[in-house]
Amino acid sequence: MLIASCKPEIKLCTGRIKKLTDSTLVLNIDKRDFKFDITKAKYDSGAVMEKDSVLIRYIGNIHKDAHAVIIKLIPTSRIIDIEKDTTAELLTTPASQNEMKRFKDFVKKYNKQKK
Repeated sequence: MLIASCKPEIKLCTGRIKKLTDSTLVLNIDKRDFKFDITKAKYDSGAVMEKDSVLIRYIGNIHKDAHAVIIKLIPTSRIIDIEKDTTAELLTTPASQNEMKRFKDFVKKYNKQKK
């Protein structure tokens, strides 16, 4: 018995988003990049950004005309890399006399409560 369907097969892949625009997504899978049309895609687990890991259900050929159907964010904990300019001058202002008095009063009050 043979069962056939005229609907395209939905395939699955996972990878990391390399580039994201309004209409396309470039996914990096094992050091190779694959482009997906995301104009009609639905998002599961929230919005995605570049460098996010995702699971994509798609139709078509992954090598030429893949259309994402569902994009699911794979949650990960990550450290946000913020570049610091260590050569820049650090600009701060010294505390005013009023601010120092308020701070000292706060410390005295805290120490009394602690006892």
